[in-house]
Amino acid sequence: MQESQLREIVSQKNMRSEELSRTSLRAPMDGIVLDVLPKKGEAVNRYETYMMLAPDAPLIVQAEIDEMFSNRLALGQSCEIRVAGNPQPVAQGKILSISPDLKKKSLFSDSGQDLQDRRVREIEISIDKDTNLLIDTKVECMIHLN
Repeated sequence: MQESQLREIVSQKNMRSEELSRTSLRAPMDGIVLDVLPKKGEAVNRYETYMMLAPDAPLIVQAEIDEMFSNRLALGQSCEIRVAGNPQPVAQGKILSISPDLKKKSLFSDSGQDLQDRRVREIEISIDKDTNLLIDTKVECMIHLN
């Protein structure tokens, strides 16, 4: 009798452990949780986005360069990074990647009634030193063109 009870308890424990393992989320990388998207008690489905995660890595600036200057960009070019509206640089950086194509402008559009249809080239800039910049801070990048 005791052995059958023990087997039943072990079986229930294994079943509960399996159920519990389905309730945990594992991130694909180390990082900082920026936002949890489902609300408490809300059902979630597979392959949905559950949270916004910032990788535990140095910050990268994503910038858009007007098409007029896009052919003068090169990997490794240095640039100054400033918080929008502040003339003092908060960091130095170098161009890490350059998109191969032009896209529609998405940042800082003057208005929906722009007469010129400007396009931009997207770049990524690595920051040379650790700064106090927060994730998603709006910055301006001054690139030293050759």
